[in-house]
Amino acid sequence: MAQLNVRLDEQTRISLNALARARGLTDSELTRSLIDDALGRNRPGYSVDVVAPRSLSPVDRYSLALQHEILALLTADPDDANGGLDAEYHTNMVEVLNRGFTQEYDTVFQAIAPELTDRECTLVNDIFEMFRTLSHSFEELSVEDRAELGPHAEHTLTFGGFDFNDSHELRLATYARYLIKTDRWTELAERFDDQHERGNSHMPKLAVYQRMRSAWHPLWEGKLRSHGGPHRYLFSVSELQEVLAASVHPDNR
Repeated sequence: MAQLNVRLDEQTRISLNALARARGLTDSELTRSLIDDALGRNRPGYSVDVVAPRSLSPVDRYSLALQHEILALLTADPDDANGGLDAEYHTNMVEVLNRGFTQEYDTVFQAIAPELTDRECTLVNDIFEMFRTLSHSFEELSVEDRAELGPHAEHTLTFGGFDFNDSHELRLATYARYLIKTDRWTELAERFDDQHERGNSHMPKLAVYQRMRSAWHPLWEGKLRSHGGPHRYLFSVSELQEVLAASVHPDNR
């Protein structure tokens, strides 16, 4: 088990020790329990994808409860499309927040998704950049050069979506759709239409993309630093072969 050293001022240490004794715990046991609470591990059916806080300050609870009260009044018409169900939900959330039913906070925050880190967002943009350059490079090849790459090259060098059955890939797909919706990478928009299952690959793709990216990225960085002509960003047959080779799992080579 890993060890974590935390520096506390004397008054905080005394208060922590008193709280631990009151709960019949050691300082370490109490600290581990508080960490588990913060990470959500003490909740039934714990999932790393759950982002609801396990505790809210009285001010936060009061503020959120007021907002739900207002929304309950605005959606109270039983003749609306939802038959007053929205009002019932908001009324229930008022009680949850006012009473501090922490195990129900998941319902309060059910629309809040886990954060995508800067690294994950960069990964999605890199994947889009990669497939844009690879696809364009393939299109510019002669028939003979395409044949040299093999019968499956065009499919491999074309973005194939993300696996919606994988929670991580689904989150990346959600960000990918947002990028396209906000007029970025629009040339890849068709990969998220109904014909392409809204971007659902129905099979894991991320590991393949990451292997391809590891080969593509240094080549791309070199092109960005070069001072060639208008075709300097196009990948040659040998460079495309390098990326294609990286797409294959090491055990299958």
